Amino acid sequence: MENPYQPPSSAGASPPPLVPGVAGLRDPRRLGVIAVSCLALTTLVQIVDHLGRVFAHGVPIADLHLHDTYYVVANPPGGMEWLAMVVSIAANVFYFLWVYRVAANAWLIKPEEMRMGPAMPVGCHFIPIANIVMPYQALSGVARASCATNAAGALWWF
Repeated sequence: MENPYQPPSSAGASPPPLVPGVAGLRDPRRLGVIAVSCLALTTLVQIVDHLGRVFAHGVPIADLHLHDTYYVVANPPGGMEWLAMVVSIAANVFYFLWVYRVAANAWLIKPEEMRMGPAMPVGCHFIPIANIVMPYQALSGVARASCATNAAGALWWF
């Protein structure tokens, strides 16, 4: 007789699905956390860079509006600007990976709620003029497929 108190063996067993009855879903939370962390780091680096430039040159508070224009023209980008640019690009890459992952998951959960395929929510960010409205439409389909509401998407977009 088998011991009922023994934990089940995990050899060859796949992890339980994120949504019961839907196989093939991948967890997008890690990508979202990385994207938001990169955005926060970019903001922090830009603030530190700006404060460093202001206080390093001894610019009076009254002339701060002139300082940025002069600094950009007179000095090439330094290390902090390059760091902010690299981290910002990484944030965009992780954001697009996250969008693709949530769209692919929504496509698996309820494909009838999605107006476009899983790749189009990422691609529509690169279409001029359409990138104003199409990302919202794509992600509202994701919201309808995953939580049956669109209120959070409308609030998030605007």
